[in-house]
Amino acid sequence: MCRTTTKAISVNESTKRSKSDLVAIKRDVKDLAMELMGEYLSWEWTFKFNNNKSRMGVCRYGRKRSIEVSEFYLKWGMPWSVIQNTTRHEVSHAVAIERYGRDAAGHGPLWKRVAVELGADPKACGDTKTLLPDAAFNWILECRECGTRIRYHRKPKVAKNPQNYSHANCSRGCFKIVKRYRK
Repeated sequence: MCRTTTKAISVNESTKRSKSDLVAIKRDVKDLAMELMGEYLSWEWTFKFNNNKSRMGVCRYGRKRSIEVSEFYLKWGMPWSVIQNTTRHEVSHAVAIERYGRDAAGHGPLWKRVAVELGADPKACGDTKTLLPDAAFNWILECRECGTRIRYHRKPKVAKNPQNYSHANCSRGCFKIVKRYRK
C-alpha cells in the first residue's frame, strides 16, 4: 500500500511577469485585438481580459459578442508568439461567424480560411496548460512508479486518498501529493 506524503515546492517567481511587463503585454494584446477587430468586425464586438485557467482565449458569439484573452496565461510568461496567435485565432472565429454564420463557429474549413487570412495558425489549439510552469498550479500529483506529474488548479478528488488510485499509464504506481501554496 502506498503512503501519502506532502511536500512543499517553492514558487519560482522568475516565471511570472513583473507588474510593469504585464501591463505592457496587456496593452500590446489589446492593441492587436482592437486593430484586427476594427478592420474585420462590426462595432458590436468587444475585447476584454478574463482569468481563465483552462484556456488562453475564447470567442463568445451569443447576445453579447466578445473576444477574451486570459490574463492568467499572460501573467505566467507565455511567449509573445503564442499570445499573438491566440488573439488572431479568437478574432478569426468572430470574423468567420460574421461572414458565414454560426455554422463556421468551429475549426472547420471556413474558419481555417479566415485564420490564414488573419495570420493565425489554422488549427485547434491543444492543451495550453502544458505550457505553464509547475508554480502556476496549486496541486501537483506525482506517480510514485513512473514520476509522471499531473497538475491541478483546484484540489482534485484523488487528493483525499491518493493511495487508492493507480496511474492509468503505468498501472502500477500510486500517487503522492506535491502540494504548493501560491503567495
